[in-house]
Amino acid sequence: MKWKAGLHFEMGAKEVWFCDDDGNMRFFTPRRELKRSTLFSQFPGHIDIEV
Repeated sequence: MKWKAGLHFEMGAKEVWFCDDDGNMRFFTPRRELKRSTLFSQFPGHIDIEV
């Protein structure tokens, strides 16, 4: 996932978000992992995923 995030950052992304299989969100800038998005602070740290 670091490789994929790096590609997005190379293209100018300010943040990258990853969602795991349980719906847990992780937010990253080119320099570090964040507790939550700095661009969309209301975005939840967990989303419900229905299979």
